[in-house]
Amino acid sequence: MNTKETSREGVNLWQTARSALSATRNETFATSALFLTTAWSATKFCAHSSGGGLVAAMMIGGVLVYGHNKLIKRDGANRTGTRNYFFRKATNSSPNPIINQPESVIAATSEGFFAASLDGLKILEANPSFCRMVGYSKENLIGMSLEDFCCSSNKAVCRQTMSLLPSSKHSQCEVEIKTRQGRCLQVKISASLLSEGADEKIIFAFVSDITQHKNYTKALEYQALHDEATNLPNRASLNLFLEEALSSAVGGRSTVVFLLDLDDFKHYNDALGHPFGDMILASAAGRLQGFCQHDCQVARVGGDEFAIVAAGMSQAEAQTFASRVSSVIREKTVLAGQHIFTSASIGIAMAPEHGSTAEDLMKRADMAMYSAKKGAKGGYCIFSYSMEAETQQKLAMNASLRGAMLNNDFYLLYQPQVDILTGKIIGVEALLRLKNNGTDLTKPAHFIPALEESGLIIPVGEWVLTHAIQRLAKWESLGHACRMSINISTKQFKDPTFAQRVISAIQCEKANPSLVCIEITESTLMEDIELAKTQLTELAAFGISVSIDDFGTGHSSLKYLQELPVNEIKIDQSFVRGISSQSDDTIIVKTIAKLGQSLGLQVVAEGVESACHIRQLQEFGATYGQGFFYSHPLSEGEILLLLNEKAGSDGSVIPAELSCPCRGHDKKLPACLHGFANN
Repeated sequence: MNTKETSREGVNLWQTARSALSATRNETFATSALFLTTAWSATKFCAHSSGGGLVAAMMIGGVLVYGHNKLIKRDGANRTGTRNYFFRKATNSSPNPIINQPESVIAATSEGFFAASLDGLKILEANPSFCRMVGYSKENLIGMSLEDFCCSSNKAVCRQTMSLLPSSKHSQCEVEIKTRQGRCLQVKISASLLSEGADEKIIFAFVSDITQHKNYTKALEYQALHDEATNLPNRASLNLFLEEALSSAVGGRSTVVFLLDLDDFKHYNDALGHPFGDMILASAAGRLQGFCQHDCQVARVGGDEFAIVAAGMSQAEAQTFASRVSSVIREKTVLAGQHIFTSASIGIAMAPEHGSTAEDLMKRADMAMYSAKKGAKGGYCIFSYSMEAETQQKLAMNASLRGAMLNNDFYLLYQPQVDILTGKIIGVEALLRLKNNGTDLTKPAHFIPALEESGLIIPVGEWVLTHAIQRLAKWESLGHACRMSINISTKQFKDPTFAQRVISAIQCEKANPSLVCIEITESTLMEDIELAKTQLTELAAFGISVSIDDFGTGHSSLKYLQELPVNEIKIDQSFVRGISSQSDDTIIVKTIAKLGQSLGLQVVAEGVESACHIRQLQEFGATYGQGFFYSHPLSEGEILLLLNEKAGSDGSVIPAELSCPCRGHDKKLPACLHGFANN
């Protein structure tokens, strides 16, 4: 080989070494690589034979980098080595100690380092870090195959990575190796081919222990896909499973989503605390996991909601499965000494009938679940497309109601409440109305339930309370001591600060608290009797009266009726309208009126529409009447006109003596009511 050929071999060798060194991520060795690429000032190439081997060498900043193309025997042992292969100090002329001791750089680095033959991957050299990593001494390590460390499933990966070196010069892989002590490590191997065109190609590689990094990444992945409280897969994990189940479904097999919502979970959570709530969730999760088969996926998708994905069920089988799941959840449990009774409302959606994507199925199972919650606790419901139409209608209604709030489209009307015996107006009930936009939404029977369901009843109810008290204060300043009855929603009443908010509104407007009557439905009071006692007692202490609305439609306890500071009861109009000589409604109205008298309560009859009703109510002992017989709800201007005129000489709006139109006589209304009673 001539000098020119030797120089080319040396340049190739240096370029390979420089590229390999630059590829490593180890900071210590990268510094060495940098010095090797920048510090050389003079280069000399030569060729000579040593032990029959060709040597390519070059001087770089006082460091002789050279390589044998033939491996030498070491100490006569039957092992090959490359102790002289990599870096060798050639001169002490350099003042830089790193340059003068390049072998120490590799020896001191925390990265594992080894050299091996490409053929057979036999270890030829290793630094102390690699020896410590695998648990072998250097003497025992040299001569072993790299595959001896790899776990069975990783040997092929390692072999393939090294086989790419002749063409790519550099290659990387992540494999699991087993140490001499039996520990499994995740490592990253970055290998480069250092010798070209030789009889036996040599590779060198840096090995990084990435076990801790892998474990940390694995923990993060687990946290990202699992729920902390129950260790169940979370919504993200369920979506992945569901998408895979949908894509792999064959032969028309249905993929079924069951969405569960724990009934009354909020009650337990609020009463016993969030840690106890987490115990309930974990208990439910354990029961669901124990019940479901291996081909099902159970997940907690948020709050008190769980989901189950199952494959290959017919609709009948899905219904049976839902019933069994409901029974599992309903089982009595004891947690921290507390007997817990839970149930779950279940929504069911099936693919392909109800959708072909995870998003569609989850959305529709959610609709079905909310439909199930409207019925008895612990029930289930299968999705139907009518639910989707209903949901869209609700969304449109909520948007319309929010727009009505912004546009001030809500307003109040006032319906007179009249003393049945004297015909005098004793007060009015403030009634919420919505400006007519040509749809059914403007009917109170439609928009008030929508306000309740959406939660908008809270800000709207606050507006009603404030506005009604403002009107009351204004009318009182005009000389009209007219009681104002204000309806309060369940959501408003559940606010612990509700009583104080009423009192603050009255104080702000300087209104007379004795002229304010708060109307609360019977079912609202019975929902939380202790809260009701607290709220009503605070109102009564300030002089505000309380009326139980829709009395007779709920499940009142006479015991609580005696204990609560209530001033009056209102007989629901459905009973009053059914009054006749022989009807059951007549008996109910009579009983309620007598009950009110016995308890010292005022009795207001709603839905009074005829003189016959008045005759009967007078006979039963009812106190006040309210209904279309007296007047439709009136605007503020109309109610003030009525209060100002006081048509009867004794101040009444309706004569005490009335003929009964149902007996063929005409009733006579005061002039101020013409145009209102029959509108």
